[in-house]
Order: sequence, then structure tokens, then C-alpha cells
Amino acid sequence: MSKLSAFHNKKAGVSLYHVDCIPFMEEIARKHPPGLFDMIFADLPYLLSNGGITCYARKRGKVDKGK
Repeated sequence: MSKLSAFHNKKAGVSLYHVDCIPFMEEIARKHPPGLFDMIFADLPYLLSNGGITCYARKRGKVDKGK
């Protein structure tokens, strides 16, 4: 498994990694059986503070979500 752990709490069974998610997910799939994980969360760079607009529920809105 990659050694790029940003946070690990063995007692709670929680690890956070700061990595490129596609190769990392492929590595996880090769090394661990299906059903081993309760959750995998990926926080992608959606660039939600670029001054752009979006469409949600047929309404136009800003995508600025902070700094």
C-alpha cells in the first residue's frame, strides 16, 4: 500500500491519503478483497471558486464556494 498517509488512526481504523485517486484505487483493488472497506471518499478539485456559473433545478447560480 502507498506510504502517502496524511493521517492514520489505528485505534479507530481510519486512514486518510493525499494521492492521485485513480492509481491508488487500482492499487487498493489489487491488494484487498471486495467488501473490505466501509467507505472511500474522494475529494476532487472541482474548482468551485472560479467565478463561474452552474445550472441547478433549472435555475442559474454562482459556483463560488469560498477561498
